[in-house]
Amino acid sequence: FPVTIKFAEVIESLMRGKPVTRASWEHEVYVRYSELYDAFVMHGDGDPKTIQGITLYPEWMFADDWMAGEFHPYKDEIFWTQTKS
Repeated sequence: FPVTIKFAEVIESLMRGKPVTRASWEHEVYVRYSELYDAFVMHGDGDPKTIQGITLYPEWMFADDWMAGEFHPYKDEIFWTQTKS
């Protein structure tokens, strides 16, 4: 069972550079904040894309499919935790 976290914790994870995604997004698409670029980076198919901002829609605050991730320390993998609004 995934550990449940609040939407505010998703934003906190995002601002700490951790990957954030939703189950409803395309496979392997996630966003993280990069201090190096002082911008958000969208990862998915192809090369990562730097974006200056993220549009958060009001209904996203109530979505229950958000996942915050942790990068594996040795492998190129992400461990995901699903949220509960």
